[in-house]
Amino acid sequence: MDLGHVIDPIARKAVSAEHNPKITVPETQTVFYFETTILPNNRYNIIGPGEYQFTVIVGAANCSPKSKSFKLKISGEWHLDETTMLSKGVEIHTI
Repeated sequence: MDLGHVIDPIARKAVSAEHNPKITVPETQTVFYFETTILPNNRYNIIGPGEYQFTVIVGAANCSPKSKSFKLKISGEWHLDETTMLSKGVEIHTI
């Protein structure tokens, strides 16, 4: 499962599906894109820098729903090195 992604802020303008006009984030900062099956018209799957908490609930016809809560921190910084990006640019932890 792919929860989402972050791209280089310079490339953000080039991909119209990855622009949410409702959030004001400087062009030099990153945003997080939640991967969704259907792309929302309002682009609410795109969030700016900050700290967020959310819960994912997974269910199926043959089992009870299971939930897991997460804390997502987006610094807004872009790092070319993946390891640095995942430790300083985007952090996710279970809570």
